[in-house]
Amino acid sequence: MIRTRIGLNVYGTNTELEKLKLGPCAAGDLREISFAFRCELCPENYTLTVASHDPDGLWHDWVEDAVSFAVVDDRYTAGVANLRATATAR
Repeated sequence: MIRTRIGLNVYGTNTELEKLKLGPCAAGDLREISFAFRCELCPENYTLTVASHDPDGLWHDWVEDAVSFAVVDDRYTAGVANLRATATAR
């Protein structure tokens, strides 16, 4: 989950939503999962929360605000989604 500095959920996904089947795991097994997506965020401070759980919802691990990061741009844009707007006049 990506959140703003005030806790607004900006975007979240997981392996279930992405229809990635991992199968059963035994104690000590390692899994490496990569997510890739366009991340057109407005300049702001954000955090990333990560978790691992069974399909039935049993949590294995949950790290709230595991990573904090800042998005910078040479142009100020309000909000959280940078839609790359342009303006023209006729």
